[in-house]
Amino acid sequence: SNGAGIGIFNPTTGAALGTFADHVSDNELNNPQGMAFQNGNLYVADGTAGNVFVYNSSGSHISTLSDPSMGTPYGLTFSSSGTLYIADIGQGNVLSYNGTSFTQVNSQPGVFNSGARDVGVGHDGNLYVLDSSGIGGIYRLSLSDGSAEKIVDYSTSSFFAQNIIVGF
Repeated sequence: SNGAGIGIFNPTTGAALGTFADHVSDNELNNPQGMAFQNGNLYVADGTAGNVFVYNSSGSHISTLSDPSMGTPYGLTFSSSGTLYIADIGQGNVLSYNGTSFTQVNSQPGVFNSGARDVGVGHDGNLYVLDSSGIGGIYRLSLSDGSAEKIVDYSTSSFFAQNIIVGF
């Protein structure tokens, strides 16, 4: 394999149990980034292919989500209603996918300075977006009007986050 893949590990021992999906068995998978589970399926953002690949529980590729508005998908999360949110690091946007169509969530295109690396859903009904660009931080993104407010600024610090999990 060329190294692009998703491995399986024993959670107790850490022993490698094999490959869930890889570039050899699924020629589309190139650069797996963010992952999220929904209804027994694994959704994988692929930054190189510019798509989100969907695998069933046995690792078989069952569908590909793509859209011209998606550049470099990185982070994925699902809301409790089943909407998929995609942090697009290449376009600096967050997209939603409701099972049939994609929509840009943020009202200002490129607000995340081409650095929307990850996204999480808060219990307050907002999205939280990690912007990893040089002037980045963490933004609260309103689902009601698409406005984004920087709530953590790390542009002048040595802090550089890679992922975000929202627990409140």
